[in-house]
This record gives sequence, C-alpha cells and structure tokens, in this order.
Amino acid sequence: MTLMMFGSYGEGIFGISSTISCNFCIRGQVASAAGSLCIKKLILIELKTAPADFRFPTTNQTRHCFTRYIEFHRCVAAKGEDSGECEKFAKYYRALCPGEWVEKWNEQRDNGTFPGPL
Repeated sequence: MTLMMFGSYGEGIFGISSTISCNFCIRGQVASAAGSLCIKKLILIELKTAPADFRFPTTNQTRHCFTRYIEFHRCVAAKGEDSGECEKFAKYYRALCPGEWVEKWNEQRDNGTFPGPL
C-alpha cells in the first residue's frame, strides 16, 4: 500500500518546535473536507542544531565542526563507547560537519593518519 502525505506546515526555526498537520491517504483517494477517506495525524518535529559557541563567532563553522568532532572522540576515549554522556558531542558534529568530511576523518583515524589531537 502506498501512502501520500500532504498538508500544511507550521512556522518554526531551529531550536523551536514546529507542528505539521498532515493527511495520509491511500494512493488514488482524495482527502475530503471531513477527513472521512483519510487519516489525520498531527506530528511534532523538534529541530535542533549545535548551540552557539563563543569560541567560533564567525559564520564559517569549519573550525567549530572539527573541534566538536575531536571533542566527541576524546569523550569516547575517556568514558567508553557505551557512555551516553558523549552523545551531545556526536549530535553537534553531525549537525555541523559535512558527511564527506566525517567519512574522511573516520578513515584517517582507522589508518592512524588523522591530523588532529585525539
């Protein structure tokens, strides 16, 4: 069964919750005003990114990204991979860093050629 989603999106910015009112319908059906053919669903989405850091005041966040990546791996090294305390650093670097950079850095760490201080 294929579902189509359409609806109106609430206003919101990063760090503030937004609500999305959606109609989910089976392909070929049309949503009626009463909603009798479709299921109405309210979805709450919370968008967050890394908080502002006074060490990186400019719009270029390259250094901020690299620092957060290093902080995460230092935390994992100190507290272990199972520690939930390092998860905030992971969220920060994943929000700031392009995926290609992270993949490259992970490969460099595996090969022992990573240029940063871990």
